[in-house]
This record gives sequence, C-alpha cells and structure tokens, in this order.
Amino acid sequence: MSDKKYVTYEEFGAKGDGVAEDFAAIKAAHDYANEHGLPVKAKDGATYYIHDTRIGGTVSEITVKTDVDFGNAEFIIDDRDIDGRPVAPEYMREMTVRHIFNAVSDVPPVIINNRELLDKIVSDGLRPGSKKININLGYPAMIIPFNTKYKVYRRMGYYSSAFGQVMREVIVLDKDGNIDESTPIMFDYNYIDYIEVIRLDIKTITVLGGKFTTRASRVNLVYRTTEGKITCHEPYIARGFAVRRSYTTVKGMKHYVTDEVTVKEQITDGKITHVSSSYNGFLFADKANEVTFEDCIIQGRRAYTRPECSLYQGTGGTYDFRASMINKIVVKNCVQSNFWINIDENDVITPAKEGDPGAVTSLYYLDRAGQKIKLHWGIGETDFCKNVQYIGSTMSRFDAHEGLYNGRIEGCTLNYISLTGKGDFSVENTKWFAEDPMLHSNALFHLRADYGCTWDGVIRGKGIKAYVYDAPAHLVFHYYTNWFYGYKTAIPSLDLEDVEFFNIETRKPLGIDKTVGIFSTNIAAEPRMHLENTLNKTAIFGYVDEDGDGLVDGTDIPYEHEKRLDFHRGVESESHVNVNPVTPPKFVRINVSNKTKYTVPDTANYMNVEGGGFFGKTEFISQNNKYLGTDHVGEKTETFEFVTIE
Repeated sequence: MSDKKYVTYEEFGAKGDGVAEDFAAIKAAHDYANEHGLPVKAKDGATYYIHDTRIGGTVSEITVKTDVDFGNAEFIIDDRDIDGRPVAPEYMREMTVRHIFNAVSDVPPVIINNRELLDKIVSDGLRPGSKKININLGYPAMIIPFNTKYKVYRRMGYYSSAFGQVMREVIVLDKDGNIDESTPIMFDYNYIDYIEVIRLDIKTITVLGGKFTTRASRVNLVYRTTEGKITCHEPYIARGFAVRRSYTTVKGMKHYVTDEVTVKEQITDGKITHVSSSYNGFLFADKANEVTFEDCIIQGRRAYTRPECSLYQGTGGTYDFRASMINKIVVKNCVQSNFWINIDENDVITPAKEGDPGAVTSLYYLDRAGQKIKLHWGIGETDFCKNVQYIGSTMSRFDAHEGLYNGRIEGCTLNYISLTGKGDFSVENTKWFAEDPMLHSNALFHLRADYGCTWDGVIRGKGIKAYVYDAPAHLVFHYYTNWFYGYKTAIPSLDLEDVEFFNIETRKPLGIDKTVGIFSTNIAAEPRMHLENTLNKTAIFGYVDEDGDGLVDGTDIPYEHEKRLDFHRGVESESHVNVNPVTPPKFVRINVSNKTKYTVPDTANYMNVEGGGFFGKTEFISQNNKYLGTDHVGEKTETFEFVTIE
C-alpha cells in the first residue's frame, strides 16, 4: 500500500475512466482511510463511474469519517434504470433508499431508554423555558427526545402524514446539561420513550471539490400491475452525499443532473403518462450540529405532475438540498445553476441568466395537457431543524416544513420563502421573486397551509427587493383551517424596514395606486378563528380510529377501514369547536421609504366579534403613527390603509 500521507481510489483499483464501475474501489479506499485516520484524495482529471452499489450481493454505501479532497475529479452517478417500484427487484429498491456517500462520526449515537431516568427528566420539566436537563452525560451533546404518544405537524390534506410526526426536536447541551440558548425547547413533553444522544466533542472534517453528475432515473412510475390495474408508485431516491455528523463542511462541491424526463415525454395524447422518481436531496444532512455547505453548485430538478392514478394529486419533486434534525445548518455562497431558465418552442429547457431575453425562474409553469405543468421543484427543504441560515446564495426555495426554530436569510436571491415554526426569522439585503400570480405564491412570506400557516414569533426584514406579479400581493400568506395540527398556530408579528415592491415583468416599482396586503388571511370566511368556537368553519378530523371505538376520532361518524383512502383529506364534522385557534400578531411595524401602501382588514366591527375582532389587540406601527387594532377605516397614513373586509 502507498506510503503517502493520504489515500487514493486508484490504490484500491478504481479506473476513473467514466465507464468501469468504481463503487467498490471508492468504498474500500474510504474504509481504509477511516481505519487509519487518513484523508482521501481523488485523482485530478479522473471520472469515476458509480451505478451498482452492491458489495458481494449486499447493497452498501461509502462511509466517510476523514477529510476528503475530490479536487476537479468528476463522478457519474448513473441512475437511469434505478427502480423503486414494488415490481422492481429487492436489491434495486434498497439501492434507492441509500445515499452513495455517508459522512458519519467515529462516535455512534447513544440511546437512553432507562425508564426511571426518563421519567425523572419529565418530572423535572422538559418544556419551553427549561434551562437544564439533568442527564449526567459529562460531555457536550445534541439530544433528541422522542415522545411517540403525541404527534405534531399533523399535515392537513395528506393521508400518509395527516396523523402527524412523533414529537421531537434537537437540543444542544453542555457537559453539565445546560441547554444552549440557541436551541430552547419548543414542546412540552409529558412523556419520553427514549432520548438519542449525539456526542459533540469530535473533530471537524472538510469535504472539498468534486463535480457530480446524476444521470436521473427514467423509470416510468405509471405502470400496470400483475392484476392489470394502472397505478402510479411514488418512491423517493436517495443516491447522494449525506452528512450525518457534526462539524462538517462541504465546500466547492458541484452537482448537475442529466437525462431527466422531458415535458414532451411526460405527455401522450394530452394525458400525463410518464412520471419519474423524485429524489431525497443530493446534499442531505441529518442529526448533526453545525453543518456548512459553502461555494457549492446545485441544480433545480424537474417537477412531475402526477396522473389520475396517483393517490396524491398535484405536483411532486426533488429538493436537491435537504436537512432533517440539524442545529445550525449554513448554506453559504451556494448557487443554483438553473435559477433562471429559457424554454424554446419544443419545450426544451436551458439555463439562463437574469435579464436574458425570455428568461424566467426555474419554478415557472407551462400550460400543457389541459393543466399547469410545473417545470422544476424548489431547491431547499428542512424538517425539525433549528437555526437555518442562507448567506449570499441563489436558491429557488427556502422551505421550512416541520418545525424550524429561528432562521436567517442574508444577501440572497430567492424564489420562495415558505415557513412553519417559531422564533425569530430575518431576511436582509435580499432579492425575492414570486413563483407565479397565485395568492400564496405572490406573498413574500408563505406560511404553509398544510402545517397550519404558523410562525409563532417575529419575522424581521430589511433591505428586501420583492418582485411580484400584477395580482393581489401580500407580505404574509395565511389560510385558516379548522384542523388540529398538534400545536397552537400563530400569525407572526412583523418588523420591516426598507422593503420595496416591483412588478416582476416590467421590473418597475409598484405605482402609488398599488397596495400590498399585510396578511392574506381568509378572515371573511372565519372571523372567529382566534376564539374557542367558530362561526362558519366546522372542525375537520383525520379519518382514523386510534381509540378503537368504531368511530372516526373526534366525531360520531362510523369508521370503515376500507374507505380510509377515500377520506385522506379528512372528514368534516358538524362541530363548531375551534380545534385550531390562531394567535394574532402582537405588532406590525413597517418603516418604508417608498410609496407602497399596506392594507389592513378592519376586524373591529365585523360579524359582531367581540374584543375588536382578530386584530383587536395588534399594534400597527409606522414612522409617525401607532394604532391599536384596526378600527380606523378612512384614516390617512403614509403606510397603512385600513379597509373593510370584503
């Protein structure tokens, strides 16, 4: 074996010619490097080919524990025949759920399941405001408590996740169990099944460079079963670079995609007939503290409109960057290679630059097959994360699904800011482009309706240039539904300064005759959305019988198991109990230098709702005025225009 200070793939048999399978050699090189604590260096100019990830017939992955320098080497990940459908061979299905590279710590996680200790932690208090957890580790750690008896993020409108996710979150502790102030506890735990402990006194590692090209799966998910039924299976494919260790930096990595199913290939005789797999994020981070992706290039992936045979109607796609259960993940100076695109007369899509003739953002829609076909999915998504930062990056999506706590966007160009969570969220010196004229897309901050349209805290903005369509534009999109999400929802307070709105097509400032709504909430449909009982919206319940009494939980509707798929969007009851009381914002402060007027719907005298209505206790603050509530129709201010509800 080489006596060099680093390990190469060629020492273990890699060809690097772009044709021969190199997976086994690359895995062997990293296994040796991990055992001996050596860095790994790829050969400049080499092109490594990866397709079949079996070793001795068993599907595997490449474990990374040391520094890596991919340099200018290229890696081809050939997924064209990768198949996750039930009719595919078992080994092929297993390959879809594994990432190619998996960066992990030398110190594996520890599970605490001692019942006496867990019960004591709960009795001592594991809830918002707690400052310490008496867990006696003796080393710094990130812990994840799990309460399987209570579900949060009960996603409205999606059968598979309408029943929620196990209550959990990431919490950073010092060696004495003191809770880091950047990761305060979000939920009130009255029970814990177990705690996963991730040790933090480990060394940092850095992964540098490398050009990765995914030849995307072309397997058609629309297929005929052995019984002759046309169906559509929707697996997610991994096959990327996963970071499952703390204090890891991935710098200068480039990811491109070829061979995706084209718009024309999707459609036959005006119908969607070819749908390809979505991916689980080429750059993926999971269960770690302080992960950075810097100077990386990633690509927006094709979105696929689902056909009628699919359980989930609509459009699905790939986030090329994903993170789950991470504290402090930083995306710095990263660029989406196809943020801007051109589409020719044959629906061929090519990357473009801002200002090019005909250039649109990658999230553009085409009207084909009698419906809107979304060209690409957004680029970034997080679940159960805290302290997510986008710095100096150009990305089509900042999408916080399940429970972001604190976020920051600075010096970026973005398409879509979508939020679920709590704490402080700030956007500074950023350009934002609306996805399309639809109400939720033409709002600067989109609170995700499927998770309750909630941000319990303050959204701060400074130096934002927002480009919107000539349609109703808003600062915040909110939509009320009487569905229990597993937590109390809230509309955020706003603190905005130097926010400018422009027409996305002309690039000219919105004229003084244009107004921007502060909140697009559907309060006209439910004026009592903050109170114990609703006026119009009856409660909706998931079609489930967890207590086994033969009735849909929360209703007197008989439960029939064979009908569950017919009701995957929930069952509406006759109850006017508000299972989703919404907390109004404490304040709205807007200090702007342009002439944009911000409209505020007057709830004070609407439908005889007591206490000044939904915004009755909200303070509206501008440069020279301060108002409590919205009972000011006709008031003339330089910022706010109080209007009646239509």
